[in-house]
Amino acid sequence: MSGAFPEDTTALDAWAKAHVEGWRDPSVAKKFPTGQSNPTYLIEAASGRYVLRRKPPGKLLKSAHLIEREFRVLKALEGVGYPAPRPLAFCEDESVIGTTFYLMTFVEGRVLWNPALPELEREARLPIYDAMNEGLAHLHTIDVAAAGLSDYGKPGSYFARQYQRWTDQYRASETARIEDMERLMAWLADNAPADDGRVALVHGDWRIDNMIFDLKSPHLLAVLDWELSTLGHPFADLAYQCMHWRLPSANIADWAASTAQRTAYRPKPNMSPPIAGEWASRPYPTGPSSSPSASSAASRSTRACISARWTATPRIRNSPGKWASTCPWWRISPGRALRPTVRRHPAALRASEGARPSCRR
Repeated sequence: MSGAFPEDTTALDAWAKAHVEGWRDPSVAKKFPTGQSNPTYLIEAASGRYVLRRKPPGKLLKSAHLIEREFRVLKALEGVGYPAPRPLAFCEDESVIGTTFYLMTFVEGRVLWNPALPELEREARLPIYDAMNEGLAHLHTIDVAAAGLSDYGKPGSYFARQYQRWTDQYRASETARIEDMERLMAWLADNAPADDGRVALVHGDWRIDNMIFDLKSPHLLAVLDWELSTLGHPFADLAYQCMHWRLPSANIADWAASTAQRTAYRPKPNMSPPIAGEWASRPYPTGPSSSPSASSAASRSTRACISARWTATPRIRNSPGKWASTCPWWRISPGRALRPTVRRHPAALRASEGARPSCRR
């Protein structure tokens, strides 16, 4: 290695000129403040701007930081026209910058860090989430066999696999016993849903700050961070998106700020975060008076319209009961009553087709 990356990009330039069409040196590398799991850099070369993703140095957990999977799925997504950065070249030669890495195109746009979208007017928030939902539906309808990804995940229950994977990862990095985590893992083990055989390409980290939107419109330009993608159950991505709604809104700003720095979300001192079973039993706040926001300003900032699927959780307060067993998708808008929407997830459509009446406004 001719020098320490990112300060010295000589070796990168030499490699890229041989593997990336049109690459012209010299280049300058600048680390993004985000993407700490796999360090990510803006590369400004004479030929244009690129993005580099690398494995972190040092000893890594088994099955973690698999950027080779990211590169593979990005190639597949390019082939089916899905909005994602275009992968350019993958390098396994660690002598170039010290670890394995790949290069992809730079996508100009905006990243929305806070899921409450406080920087947008209220009427501008819904189109953003509609675009996010459309991106999720598009992802889950990709023909994985046609995309060359039929072997991209293991067979069997995705939820059981996820539980075992993250339990093992937690145990491998555990430094002290945390009773809340023990309680959470026990609850998940006892409440994992049965496998219904549905399989789709899933992202695994489907959240709004992993997306790039057009600077002037709600158009979704690219979905980022495919490290956790695999073949799994489509409802897992959907549930992950709904997590934005279920997080204590008094901590949304803190959560968004910590996410922007890619540090782990931690509750405030003396606050015990509810586990899934407890939180699911609580009613959704459907009006300003029931919002748990710390202030009226925080309340206004959390009134983003998001979509959620009706699940087998206790009945949502103020929900129109006649829709509860018929509509797989809902639009939730704090400050207004819960109302059904005709935008339904394709997996939910398949489940309900022929068995439930169609949703109408």
